[in-house]
Amino acid sequence: TAGPGEAAAAGNLLMQAVGAGELSGDEEARAVMQRSVALERFEPKEAGAWDLHYQEFRQLCGLQYF
Repeated sequence: TAGPGEAAAAGNLLMQAVGAGELSGDEEARAVMQRSVALERFEPKEAGAWDLHYQEFRQLCGLQYF
């Protein structure tokens, strides 16, 4: 499985390709990435519990909602 480290490495490689003139820019780099890997979306289970913990975290940090 791939994670943040692999994503960072792929992004760095693509930006080097842009810098070397092999790709025209960000848009083409995104297209290459989309063609190259199967993306899988992860959604949190029990989102309400996560929201509650996030509210507690914000309160501990003294942050307020707007």
